Amino acid sequence: MLEHETFHNCMYELPDGAVQMYLRDPAGHLVEVDGPDVRTLDRSALPELKQLNDRVPQTGEALEARCTSTAGGPSPGPVDRQDPTGKVESGTI
Repeated sequence: MLEHETFHNCMYELPDGAVQMYLRDPAGHLVEVDGPDVRTLDRSALPELKQLNDRVPQTGEALEARCTSTAGGPSPGPVDRQDPTGKVESGTI
């Protein structure tokens, strides 16, 4: 089931062209699903797909962050990213 409330929408296009989707499993757990390339999706079938930058303006390092790494390639390393609530998340991919 798509999760529309936690992050104000269930599906976002990130500045790097990745897509991020939120759903709830049957037990009610929040699940984040990331895809590397929004261009592979049929936008006409996904009215929920919104630009993250329209909800939470992405600035500085958040604009350069990458959600996913290329399979078989090196990890891009540390990232800072603003989530849909405006909170900055740091981590390594």
